[in-house]
Amino acid sequence: MIPAHKIGKATATVKVNTKKTKAGTYEGTVIVREGGKAVAKVPTLLIVKEPDYPRVTSVSVNEGSEQGTYEIETYLPAGAEELAFLVYDSNLDFAGQAGIYKHQDKGYQYFDWDGTINGGTTLPAGEYYMLAYAANKGKSSQVLTEEPFTVE
Repeated sequence: MIPAHKIGKATATVKVNTKKTKAGTYEGTVIVREGGKAVAKVPTLLIVKEPDYPRVTSVSVNEGSEQGTYEIETYLPAGAEELAFLVYDSNLDFAGQAGIYKHQDKGYQYFDWDGTINGGTTLPAGEYYMLAYAANKGKSSQVLTEEPFTVE
């Protein structure tokens, strides 16, 4: 109990029977009462089980710090057990693999890339797209660069 006009800490416990509740996100409000009268409303968000979200949401390829190198930027909402970058030509025909990475943290991730595919083959000059594929907790998703990048 926190006395009136004082600051304190209160703990609330929520028990959810996940066998009876479908997986998903539930919005609600916790109503704090004093003497039967509502004195505060606190918005809440309850997430039951693993939410369904994309494993990767963006990828871009930018010029690197040295000529002929590139920086690949990608966003992983919850990290990835496996992350792969695949290169496609301007006709969206598969050109090769730029890299595979394991156990990546969540958030924005940056990778230096030397512009080669399949472990050392140099890409010919032209325009390309990069596809990022991420897998985490048994689910996967992929995203393609919005615009092509140029190899000179």
